[in-house]
Amino acid sequence: MLLFYKFYKLLHLFQECIAEKKDWRQCQQEVKEFRGWLGLVTGFTLGVLSATAWRYRGFWRGGAKALPKGNKSRSSARDYKMVLVVRNDLGMGKGKIAAQCCHATLGCYRIASTVAPTMVEEWEVAGQPKIVLRLDTAGEEGLYALLREARTKGVAGTVVRDAGHTQVERGTATVAGLGPCDTTTLDQITGHLKLL
Repeated sequence: MLLFYKFYKLLHLFQECIAEKKDWRQCQQEVKEFRGWLGLVTGFTLGVLSATAWRYRGFWRGGAKALPKGNKSRSSARDYKMVLVVRNDLGMGKGKIAAQCCHATLGCYRIASTVAPTMVEEWEVAGQPKIVLRLDTAGEEGLYALLREARTKGVAGTVVRDAGHTQVERGTATVAGLGPCDTTTLDQITGHLKLL
């Protein structure tokens, strides 16, 4: 508050000098002091606005609100995850698997953002946990069976089909993404699968 009071006083002195001398160039000392305090007040104000905007960063775009406080505990938020199921029979390299998992994650996120935005918000607050599992049965039918089961339980999901530029044939189903959803429901669907 003292900062703004000092700024106001200097502004008033600057205005009086200009009114008295009719030329701002003759008020150089007041201009220098005013500039310094103007920079300080502007920096302080922008800092406060920036901190406020960061705190409520999701408010304007309809995303996650400020981090939960009070009764809303973080332990409840940890009960959400996304599961990525990779076909093990294709022999994809690590980089290819990573790229396909990224495609699945984005696909699930887009779908879940429209059908279950509250669940997505909880998942984001929890740190967006993702589990990567392997599907040892050959063929893409296993991925679609998981997707069908997920949809019957109301879980968002998608199957990624490769463009065929590198390691697998065009149109090959490579990864199924399920969630984000509560851990219990996803464990009912994918609990029998092993980690990749």
